[in-house]
Amino acid sequence: MIRAGLVVFLIHIINLLHLSQVWAYFSNLNLPRELGIVKEVVISSNTAEEKNLLAVIHIQDAHCNYESQKNMAKLLRLLFKSYNVKLILVEGGWGNISLSFMQNFGNFNLRHQVAEDFLRKGKISGEEYFALVSDYDPTILGIEDEQLYEKNRLVFLNMENFIDKAQGEIAFLNEIADRIQEVVYSQELKEVENKLKQWKHKEITLTEYISWLMRFAKEKEISISEFNNLNYFLEATELEKNLEATKVEEQRKLVMQELALLLDKKDKEVLLEKISCLQKGEINSEEFYTFILEVTEDKEFLVPRYPDFFRYVRYILLESKIKIEQLTSEIRNLNEQLQQKLSVNETQKRLLKIKCYLELANKLLELELSPEEYHYFTCHQEYFSSSYWQKELISLTERYNLNLSIRPCEVVDSVIKQAAEFYQLGIEREEAFMTNIKKYLKEYKQNIAVVITGGFHTPGLTRRFKKENISYAVISPNVSQKTEREKYELLLDGQYNGLEDEYEEE
Repeated sequence: MIRAGLVVFLIHIINLLHLSQVWAYFSNLNLPRELGIVKEVVISSNTAEEKNLLAVIHIQDAHCNYESQKNMAKLLRLLFKSYNVKLILVEGGWGNISLSFMQNFGNFNLRHQVAEDFLRKGKISGEEYFALVSDYDPTILGIEDEQLYEKNRLVFLNMENFIDKAQGEIAFLNEIADRIQEVVYSQELKEVENKLKQWKHKEITLTEYISWLMRFAKEKEISISEFNNLNYFLEATELEKNLEATKVEEQRKLVMQELALLLDKKDKEVLLEKISCLQKGEINSEEFYTFILEVTEDKEFLVPRYPDFFRYVRYILLESKIKIEQLTSEIRNLNEQLQQKLSVNETQKRLLKIKCYLELANKLLELELSPEEYHYFTCHQEYFSSSYWQKELISLTERYNLNLSIRPCEVVDSVIKQAAEFYQLGIEREEAFMTNIKKYLKEYKQNIAVVITGGFHTPGLTRRFKKENISYAVISPNVSQKTEREKYELLLDGQYNGLEDEYEEE
């Protein structure tokens, strides 16, 4: 008979093995930078009594965005190949919605051609594309509560009937604010506003805008040291100006040759392994060049000998540090700090606030609020009404004797109310997501799954993952183009049934 103490010891060892498996999944989660980035990794602290350690790879979905969906499909292939993932759990559906059975329809080239066409048109998602064109057999399951999702969808469709008119009313109020701005703002405040508009309208590049923003902030004695991503971005762009691909490649070969002579046997074997892994896509450039810096740390004579190569290494490592969402947040924060610094009277500050509220209201209607912005909206809803905006603008026009007629708004308030309900229902859906994620992991006897939802749900889901002791990694597929809203609207309207309708037509 096995003694109780030994049983406890064995259970502990088994749990440690599970934990090491989770660590193996996530500590080696290297993605090609062109596909996406790992934004966060959290390993749960399960107690020794628990037998099953669960893990989730959460991919943030940019709905109906071709580039993002194509990169997601590539990410899924990598995860299935390298991490033995078998389960894909998605928002926007319920039950088993797998498409692998369609791999038997037609030859691969025809199936790939049709799937590519559907993906471009937004008729299928990245995970559906992956299921159709890969040689894997993924199980795709919807994690929605059907009734809650339908309620959310109907709110969206009701809102869409009036959204153009509501946005037109916001645009009109913005025009009034711009007219008042010409009288109220100082020349420097106008410059801050105009530079931001130039960047948003693509009249100047991101590099030009950030360079101006940082330089102007410094002139106004605003500390810029805390804006890490902005500083990384500027340093990386400066390095990029002086990089010549031919020189970098020539010096890279010479550095590798020298290292082959200088390194001891163990480090040389590691170097060869790293080179092989980089070529196979098993590690990314950041990991490879971090290793290069480590092994050349005590060989400082190599840096002046091969300046272009080491400049390139610095550039790669800086680029890897830049987080797009944080970069955007830092731009907004620094811009706001400049505005606050330059607002010398109460009238300027009032107008700045009104313009901020109008901008957030428009983002609310576009369904583009971040979780932080939505939280701000919920805490300050009294400032998101046409009566408040009109009262403030009328007060300013009268104060400066401006002959501006402000017509009443008809629909914006009701559409804002519907948009707020849409967001709130989206948050409520997260509870159903969590229930079904746990249910499917247990039902399909899996310890790890990919969970695909929009990025807005990430904070709510990761908070629940922590509460349930589920380890997780958050991945964001690369995307440089905005989502086509028209496709998203059709998807929610039920007019995009994807394969079902298309195959009927064929």
